Parts: sequence; structure tokens; C-alpha cells
Amino acid sequence: MTEPLRIAVISPVWFAVPPTGYGGIEWVVSLLADGLVDEGHDVTLFASGDSQTDAKLSAVYPEAQSHLLGRSLPEIHHALACYARAGDFDVINDHSGMSSAFGMFAAQGSSGSGLRWLSEIEIRPTCGATRAICW
Repeated sequence: MTEPLRIAVISPVWFAVPPTGYGGIEWVVSLLADGLVDEGHDVTLFASGDSQTDAKLSAVYPEAQSHLLGRSLPEIHHALACYARAGDFDVINDHSGMSSAFGMFAAQGSSGSGLRWLSEIEIRPTCGATRAICW
């Protein structure tokens, strides 16, 4: 392996990682984060505080916010906690949903040029639209 990467993995904030019931994305995030740690990478998982992981855990909320599922602000607040630290990571792997558009846009000017964004390809038009509206 080459030099270990500093990787942030953002899980949705709605269910703990790994989930105790429903939560397919949270299972994928759990396997991904722990697998990357096993491979020697420096991984920080952004998830609810009741999550269990081999990675470093960073949580805005002490417990999963299932009772607020569908509301935008908890999701955005959670994702922005990672993007505020974008300069600390080589890779941000975002599974949080549409809030990633705001985070990616907000962090672009402050992060290092080597930062690679791994997110859904559909998010790119939203980032462009956000930029056009805000600036």
C-alpha cells in the first residue's frame, strides 16, 4: 500500500452505524469505514454518537435523529461538520444525501487542491445551481 489516506466518511444522521434494524446505507458505511481502517487508512466516520466503528467517530448529535427523518436542517448541520474540516482529509466520501451539495460548495474554496470529492454524480448540477443562486 502507498501512504495511508486521510478519509472522511459521512453517514446519514438518521440511524446509528451499523444500524440495529432498518438502515441499508448505514450498513454499507459501516463496512466501508471499518474496511478502510483495516487497510491502514486514517478514517473519520461522521455519524450519530451512538454509532460503533473502528474509525474515529465524529458526531454532531449524540443519538441518531430518526425522529427528524426528512427534515433538511439536521442533515445539513451534520454534513457541514465534516466539510468544515475538509482540509483535514484527502478524501470525503459522502452518503448524507442532498446536504452534500451545500457542503461541497462551501468547502471548495477553503480546502487543499488535492481534496477529492466522492459523491453521487447527480449532485454536480445542484452544486452549480447553488453557486449561481448564492453568488
